[in-house]
Amino acid sequence: MGDYRLEVEQGPVMEEVIDNLIDELGTNEQLTKWVVEFANENLANERAWDVRSSLISFSEEILKRSIRRLKMRYLK
Repeated sequence: MGDYRLEVEQGPVMEEVIDNLIDELGTNEQLTKWVVEFANENLANERAWDVRSSLISFSEEILKRSIRRLKMRYLK
């Protein structure tokens, strides 16, 4: 069998995921609470109150770490 490699442009995908998450605010109580806490933490640390870019960066970092773990697990 041959090796297959799937590559996805992360930026546009993450932006769409975060836009969908933001669309859920107000209808999903737990998600809304988490995003408000995230925004408050940003304000407390003198970061932008607009959490969209912070959420994108945060999600990209989570994805990078997840990919790193998968590579370590399966490409030993």
